[in-house]
Amino acid sequence: MKASPTRVLIIDDDPLIRTLLVSTLRKDCLVAVATEGSEGYVKALELKPDVAVIDVNMPGWDGLKTLETFRAHPDLKNVKVIMLTADASKQTVMAAIHGGAHDYIIKTSFSKTDFHRKLNRLVPGSIADVPLSEAELESNSRAESDRATDSASGAAGELSGAANSRDAGDSAHAAPALAAVSESIESRLQELIDGWE
Repeated sequence: MKASPTRVLIIDDDPLIRTLLVSTLRKDCLVAVATEGSEGYVKALELKPDVAVIDVNMPGWDGLKTLETFRAHPDLKNVKVIMLTADASKQTVMAAIHGGAHDYIIKTSFSKTDFHRKLNRLVPGSIADVPLSEAELESNSRAESDRATDSASGAAGELSGAANSRDAGDSAHAAPALAAVSESIESRLQELIDGWE
């Protein structure tokens, strides 16, 4: 667990959804609520949340307008955002992703465990005792296997790496790192899109 509780702001006009989300978070997080976008924006400026859960369809400022306003303000531009929607259309998800959302939840298929996993992925240690998904278990197993392979070939790699690094410029090392970051972003975007199809 984190040293201090994760601060979560829920912005949704539906009192049942707000109650559901508060009840799933109150044990581990500090939770505040707002009933529409402009109220949520004011509360966010006051409270500086770690994560905002924003409904897409609300009267007044809808979720996309609220997200846009968060991203335009220097104190809120780095707040992690999970969009909450009953609209499972690809257009909505793409608008949210391009607007700067980190993840989404579909109201009709809400899962407490999945919500907790998403929150822990955005702010590690937010929720205690969240079981790993099959994909996370597989990823951890793959990482352990890769570490074992890396350590077995480490000595030979260090010798040839030292020789090569003297000859290669810094730009040769920067290009693969930049490509890896770009690939990671594209992979995450594709994963979000696939979840909507």
